[in-house]
Amino acid sequence: YVPTVKEQINGKWFEVGSLTDVDLSVQEEQQQSYACEPALEAANALRLQLVPTVEAGNEQGIREIEFWSPGEHEPVRSGMELRALLDQGVAVQQSRQYQAEPASGVIGPEAGQYKDIASDNTFRFDLAYRPAQIKRAYLSYELSGLARWTSAIRSINEQTAMGGYVIERGQGGQQVEEIAPAWLRQGTNQIRFVPVDADSAYTVSKVKVLIELDNGANFVRRISSNIGTSRDAVASLYDGDTGTGLAPVQEQDSMIIGWERQLWQPAVAEETVDTAAVELTFDRLTDLTEVGFYATGKIKSSVKVLLRKQGQWVESTASGKVKVKLPYHKQSISSCPATEYDKLRNIISSHWNTDLVNRKAAGWNILDSFRARALFPHPI
Repeated sequence: YVPTVKEQINGKWFEVGSLTDVDLSVQEEQQQSYACEPALEAANALRLQLVPTVEAGNEQGIREIEFWSPGEHEPVRSGMELRALLDQGVAVQQSRQYQAEPASGVIGPEAGQYKDIASDNTFRFDLAYRPAQIKRAYLSYELSGLARWTSAIRSINEQTAMGGYVIERGQGGQQVEEIAPAWLRQGTNQIRFVPVDADSAYTVSKVKVLIELDNGANFVRRISSNIGTSRDAVASLYDGDTGTGLAPVQEQDSMIIGWERQLWQPAVAEETVDTAAVELTFDRLTDLTEVGFYATGKIKSSVKVLLRKQGQWVESTASGKVKVKLPYHKQSISSCPATEYDKLRNIISSHWNTDLVNRKAAGWNILDSFRARALFPHPI
């Protein structure tokens, strides 16, 4: 085929210069990558035109077409980290934020007053999503007069009030606390703050609710490996940048945790792995359908995919001597229906000649009866 990509701007179609009349017939049968120059910044639609280079009836199909954006996957460890990324203007693909009104409120009687004016104690915002669509949610606000969020008394949508157990005075500054998505509702929500005593007040301002959608971009809890030299090297497998990754070095005796999401439960000790491996740990049981990796050189060895269920490792049908297609290689995982796993491990024998630069897993996430497609929209 000779493909041509066109972009639509204000209802008119224009050819993309670097992606015009690209002759695929002279390319090897493997995944090919083509840069779009200049970048498409104003297009609201793309059109791919394919012209066969052989006689009708002898065409061979194109197995897959992917469009990648230049943006990077932004792994989020905690609510405070998400707040910082959004304040810096970083577009976190799976996140949304909602500003509540009014802009600020004095909770309790102000100087010279005998009682609290309750009208500015309640903050409201409209939410576009159902709680079942939300993976994690956070309440963020500026606090003055109390040292931290555990001292403030607050209630979300008339749920049982929280806080006020230990009253610490001070300038708390920015507070971020994780809240249950089930406390929220589609439509109008309200957050009500309550005075901590009858004689003093504290101020709350810039109230926001941050959410992470359950879209598959955030079900990896931890990534670890024994072929990295540092935590940063292992973490580079999860930064979405295909220019960074793990270099082929001698494996270590134990796994190095390069990225880990802060969860309420403590991390469990990892077992020793006696060959080169990369592990993805999920934050809940996941029915996987595919695993993939991006490599910069040929892998001249076997690649095994192990899945863990109830503490036991099972070798997937995706394992064995495979012809790795560069740069991005994907392997399907065939499992019994409704088989969920909590961890995935790639084993690469010691004779390899490549850099691994990202990891990707696809499957179905299981949470009670809720079932959602878990595909990473960007490379990780």
